[in-house]
Amino acid sequence: YIEAITKANPKGPYALAGYSFGGIIAYEMAKQMLAQNKKITMLGMLDTYANPIFSYTPSLKRKLVALQHRFKSNIYATKHLFSNSEAFKTRLNAQKQKVSNLILGLKNGKEKHHQLRYHQPYRLDKMNRLAISRYKLTPIDMQINLFRVEKQGYYMQDPVLLGWEGFALKGVKVHEIPGDHNYLFSPPNDKISAHILQHVLDRHHDDSAHNKNTK
Repeated sequence: YIEAITKANPKGPYALAGYSFGGIIAYEMAKQMLAQNKKITMLGMLDTYANPIFSYTPSLKRKLVALQHRFKSNIYATKHLFSNSEAFKTRLNAQKQKVSNLILGLKNGKEKHHQLRYHQPYRLDKMNRLAISRYKLTPIDMQINLFRVEKQGYYMQDPVLLGWEGFALKGVKVHEIPGDHNYLFSPPNDKISAHILQHVLDRHHDDSAHNKNTK
């Protein structure tokens, strides 16, 4: 990704952002580009969760933290299931979808079904999971712009900053966007989210231009 971006724009500056797992990729890109003395005006996380396991290298400690997080996640899901009728319906539909996916997976085969459902190769997601299982987050000297959805449907140890405190040495700026994790790009959420993102990009671009002119 870095090679493709710098080939298209050798001098920069650069604005980086990623959605969900893509936010982790954008973070690592920013880290490597800073090490190359490249200027990054904005780093955005589109509802990306910095899971506490990312603080550890693959080890027994990481496995224990993962088990603890999964246990708390199951408790959260159970409580959320009975919190209201809408939550119950959402979870029930999710379970129905899992059963449907299992049946279709047996019918079409794992790889073909994955391609039909997610529109990307099964092997790609498999390699992403492998990469994330070995990845460790380390702090970078930047501010993170966190675009946090208003409806959080999953357990998070830090629901306010989504675990990014301590990694962004210049702080975390939170921007609330509508919808939930799966529908933040769906109408009408897409236009509102795009407006918020554009505002942040414009602000950072103006700040960067001002700093350049005052030097």
